[in-house]
Amino acid sequence: MSTIAPIARDAGRTQYVVTGTTEGQDFVVSVPSGYLKENEIEVGNRAEWQGRLQGFKIVNRGDESKIRPVLVVDRIECIRSGPHHSIPKTVH
Repeated sequence: MSTIAPIARDAGRTQYVVTGTTEGQDFVVSVPSGYLKENEIEVGNRAEWQGRLQGFKIVNRGDESKIRPVLVVDRIECIRSGPHHSIPKTVH
């Protein structure tokens, strides 16, 4: 992922706009507050996000407004740089 920026909080969850490379779709992810920091999920990690589609959200970024899918995450699997290995991060 190239960038991840918090945009909203609601009921103990934080929503982030996640932008990736040109190969992937930008989206909004909803995770328990503090989850990304506690599990060391950072910009630059390659990640597989597993969850369910909650709906869509209009995201204002600068002079643009775009509709992005919102994913409520159940699991994030990161592939760290260096020796490629998988680290499952399960949302409880």
